[in-house]
Amino acid sequence: MPQFSQSIPKRLLKMFLASIFFAASELIRAVRVAFAHQLPYEPLIIFYHQVFPSERKRFARQMDHLLRWAHPVSTAQLDQTDKHSRPVAVTVDDGWLSFVSNALPETKRRLIPITTFIIADRMGSSFGDANDRIVSEQELESIRDDLVTIGSHTASHPCLTTLKEDDIRLELRSSRDQLMQALKADVRLFCFPFGAYEDEHIALCREAGYDRVFISTPVPKGRRFEGYVSGRIRVDPTDWPLEFHLKLMGAYYWISMLAALRQRLRVRWKTTQTPLTIASGAGVAQPGD
Repeated sequence: MPQFSQSIPKRLLKMFLASIFFAASELIRAVRVAFAHQLPYEPLIIFYHQVFPSERKRFARQMDHLLRWAHPVSTAQLDQTDKHSRPVAVTVDDGWLSFVSNALPETKRRLIPITTFIIADRMGSSFGDANDRIVSEQELESIRDDLVTIGSHTASHPCLTTLKEDDIRLELRSSRDQLMQALKADVRLFCFPFGAYEDEHIALCREAGYDRVFISTPVPKGRRFEGYVSGRIRVDPTDWPLEFHLKLMGAYYWISMLAALRQRLRVRWKTTQTPLTIASGAGVAQPGD
């Protein structure tokens, strides 16, 4: 699976908007704190995919930056808040060997906990990338320790919104069963491939035995299933220093807020549209009949 890439103008635009959002958020926070309102920092979750040898030093600098500006927490600590520093959880999708070989030594050296979501049926395969592969069962078992939590990323990495309900159940259950068999341990976390899901899929995840699920965009406050569905911010070792810093500070939350606003406006627009009806002796005729 190739690395995610965006055009430079698009990245610059997002950074510009994120800077404005961050400045406004910090100003509001400062005003509220000045009036003696306690505002603990809520955990922020970032996620990686691959880290190649040429990117190891940049990844290491990102982890050093994380330690300077936040404090790392595990996905088991996401319900906690902190009054003094920003809790950040590091997660990894797919289970690429490049991350295990190049990034994991850097996180362990800094005692940064991570959670990696594994594509169970693809363990040991290249998964379409000639320069990388998914970890094998033996490699997966060897990396699991107090700093590494294993979660499920389905059996075959499909877009669940395109599957029938029975097929979704199979993806959820078989991946968890395979991972538990390989690790001889329980697996309670799940990550949606492509971040794609419908509300009804949440019940299927609970049914399959998962305690928490993760998506690839932030979850706005007040969203249904808040606390069970955890949003995340994508980061890459190729992120510019300022770009990574803004993501770490939660400045890219504006993207999910904009998406939520657009969705609300779309729903409101649909509910205000009433089809033109014309009474006739034969019944009711609508445009296009």
